[in-house]
Amino acid sequence: MAILVLITRDASHVDPEKDARGCYKTGDIVAVHDDSAHDGDLVRNPVQAPWVLIKVAGITKAQAERVLEPDMERDEADGRRLTRRKFRLNPADLPAGVRQTIARDRYYETTLAQVRNFIRNKRTGAAF
Repeated sequence: MAILVLITRDASHVDPEKDARGCYKTGDIVAVHDDSAHDGDLVRNPVQAPWVLIKVAGITKAQAERVLEPDMERDEADGRRLTRRKFRLNPADLPAGVRQTIARDRYYETTLAQVRNFIRNKRTGAAF
């Protein structure tokens, strides 16, 4: 199992180029941890805003780290990265019951089969 750490707010920068290339946006997966990083006890170990933890069964940490890739498709003008993360899990795309649980607990347990289609490439929309 792996735990995906998502951010639920947009970071911003006054320079639009830096904003697009270097700032995390809502739904970006910021980090991946082993499932032992959080025990699921939300009373003793609550998750604070702006973070959300998604514990995913059926995937190892090494496999899940693929979602941390930056979008490195080369821009013809300067050859720098296009976005900070290639993939995102947009909370607005999730079913209502899942969104309510995430809003209440900031923690959700699921399987890779259930969440795979919600982790999407930002540019192409292709599923993880």
